[in-house]
Amino acid sequence: MKIGIAASTYLEIQPTINLLANQPRTLPLHEFHICVTGIGSMLTSYQLTKFIQKHRPDYMIQAGVAGSFAEKFERGQVVLVAEELLGDLGVQEDDTYKDIFDLGLMETSAESFRNKRLQNPHLAEWKWLNLPAARGLTVNQISTDSKFIERLMVKYGCEVESMEGAAFHFVCLQEQIPFLQIRGISNLVGERNKKHWMLKEAIQHVNQQLSLIIKELP
Repeated sequence: MKIGIAASTYLEIQPTINLLANQPRTLPLHEFHICVTGIGSMLTSYQLTKFIQKHRPDYMIQAGVAGSFAEKFERGQVVLVAEELLGDLGVQEDDTYKDIFDLGLMETSAESFRNKRLQNPHLAEWKWLNLPAARGLTVNQISTDSKFIERLMVKYGCEVESMEGAAFHFVCLQEQIPFLQIRGISNLVGERNKKHWMLKEAIQHVNQQLSLIIKELP
């Protein structure tokens, strides 16, 4: 099986890159390719599409860090992202945020969307990981305003935030490639004091899960 592993930065998956480079003979007979997309939806969509055109993987895995909207997930914990929503494609009017679906610019089930959501239909395959499922929200800015963060939570019921998840889900759904997105929780959304972050632990734990996936693939 040909498998693509995507991340926004090398930092987030460097331990896995090292694993694949240093222990190829101990791994199952699968072909792995790394795709480092850059940060944000625009770069992710472009680089991922180029990667798929070149390698045409049988499966795609996206791994990285994310922020948590609530204390439901502990910092350092790894979650499986079950579905993604768009969190900053729309308009802010007074105290109300309207997305492109609210504005009538796109149907809620257009393209690969289902009621505004980009859902992963392959979750059952990964029950053996015993990871909690989370609803992801993708933004192209760092969320810092507490009132806006609260509105997003109420509007979407979102649990984790990244800058690339929705782009990854969308491209894989459009290209009909099975996929998995896992994220290590590094911080609470809105927390800018990095003394309170657990970036190192989040990266360590998400790469431990990647290592397990790589070694246990059938």
